[in-house]
Amino acid sequence: MPVGSIAKKRNYWIQQSTKDESFDSKYALGDEIGRGRSSIVYACERRGLHLPFAVKIIRKNLDKKVFMADIGVLLGLNHENLVRLQEVFESKTRIFIVQELEYGGELFDRITTLNTYTEVTAAKAIKDIVSGINYLHGCGYVIRNLKPENLLYATILDDSRLLIADFAMSSLVGLEVDMSSVCASPGFTAPEVLKGVHYGKTCRYVVSWSHSLYIIMWL
Repeated sequence: MPVGSIAKKRNYWIQQSTKDESFDSKYALGDEIGRGRSSIVYACERRGLHLPFAVKIIRKNLDKKVFMADIGVLLGLNHENLVRLQEVFESKTRIFIVQELEYGGELFDRITTLNTYTEVTAAKAIKDIVSGINYLHGCGYVIRNLKPENLLYATILDDSRLLIADFAMSSLVGLEVDMSSVCASPGFTAPEVLKGVHYGKTCRYVVSWSHSLYIIMWL
């Protein structure tokens, strides 16, 4: 059966997902590099070009369907402090999010392994986080699950860029949406979110609460 016929028959969740090729036909899967509650991250390589990427593989279930539908929009986001999404594939049971491969590890791990760090180092990390958040706000999105595991360094160098990762996982919402749902890590979540209070138009300040905790952590 032609590939086009398969694409038409499959029930795609994400409008912008790649429909004329499968993930396996375009990328070679490598070793596991991370694992979350609802996904596994692997290294992968673009076939023929030998370009390294990471792929987040998410098993489909109906609880995720509404949130997953918006991932395709994020393919158009491009900022030096966001992990860049490359493309999205779907099978009948799984979603494959191909993205930049970062080598520098998590922010929290770097903080705990440093014997000392300077105010300049702390200021740069804070600036990188704010820059990424401001870009998302300017595009009409608020990330509600900002936590240490989602902040990655691009390289192992001391002056590496810090990037916000995993923002595609049901934590981005339009600024115009009235929100009260809890979709974040309790330790880094504003009190009104944990109480289930409608925080609607003040959602920017909810993110500021999470970010302020990182500043305290650095200090």
